[in-house]
Amino acid sequence: MEIIEIETEDSYKYKQILDNGDIILRNNNDPTLTPDGLLTVEKQLEKIQEEEEKQNFLSREDIDRKIRIKCIILYKMGRHILENLRNLKQRDIAKYYEIKDAYTEYITEEQLIKDFNEACQNTIFDLDADYSKFPVYI
Repeated sequence: MEIIEIETEDSYKYKQILDNGDIILRNNNDPTLTPDGLLTVEKQLEKIQEEEEKQNFLSREDIDRKIRIKCIILYKMGRHILENLRNLKQRDIAKYYEIKDAYTEYITEEQLIKDFNEACQNTIFDLDADYSKFPVYI
């Protein structure tokens, strides 16, 4: 990449020649560019921070796994699988995390799906299930 200062009457002051031969005109009024056409340190740090924030978001697969584990653990505790963890008492929360740690230590993805399907079949899809008593989150 090569940057060349050019004499011109308009706002473009620099010509940037990319490695592939493309030419980009840069101006000296752009606050994100230094006079030589490179990004300012602040802009570079912002881009790095944006990339890190993107990486911190959970993927759809991670979210699905967390929801499945939550439902399975609640089922193992004898609670409704759609129950909100915030409604649990402190001792139940401690029990929840104790069971969760033991369960997730060696669980395979196939076993996780099998256990989740079993929990759903025995609670949500049960013929005797009273849907009016299921928790609803808005």
